[in-house]
Amino acid sequence: PELTMSMICENDLEVDRSDDLDIGIVWQPPRNPDLMVAKLATLHFMPFASRAYVKEYGVPSSAEEMLEHRFIEQIAPGIKSGLLDQLVGTERPPGFLPIRTNSSLAIFWAVANGAGIAFMPAYAAALVKKLVPIDLPFQIKFDIFYYYYPEARTAPAIVAGIEWLRGAFDPGTFPWFRPEFVHPNDFFERGSGNVIQLFESMVGEDPF
Repeated sequence: PELTMSMICENDLEVDRSDDLDIGIVWQPPRNPDLMVAKLATLHFMPFASRAYVKEYGVPSSAEEMLEHRFIEQIAPGIKSGLLDQLVGTERPPGFLPIRTNSSLAIFWAVANGAGIAFMPAYAAALVKKLVPIDLPFQIKFDIFYYYYPEARTAPAIVAGIEWLRGAFDPGTFPWFRPEFVHPNDFFERGSGNVIQLFESMVGEDPF
């Protein structure tokens, strides 16, 4: 409780900030060989839509049917922005991609308010009840890693920071961080109930 955490969120995932940070979280291990690196968790991604969108348009059940819907795409350096091209190709019907943004919060806002479907971390279902996970016959997952300098491993602030990170991403408590995919429908059968609904007030009332 005596510590102040200074958190830097880097939009350009290709930038290596390991020289500037005490502890870093990255999608792929940093290039600096002097760092201590360990896997922190696995993030599973799946498409989500709002209940209102599903009520009006239904959901796709295959990659081919994705072309019959509206998708929101995230574009940013270091993000696998070509994933949608690999799934549905580059020939897309008019209206397929109404929004493209570099902001994950903007994607959440757009999906929650019925603008379309987007791939988001599976844990989004634990944060917002208004999002509907969509089952497709494939899974997408990425590992995330944390790093720190070995000479700082015994520093109280580093020890406390790593302990906090491990607790925040503990797959035993939060099943969506497990190496194997756990469907959102099973989250609260296996995990604990100490998840706070963070974003409900941001998306208004959902009558569906």
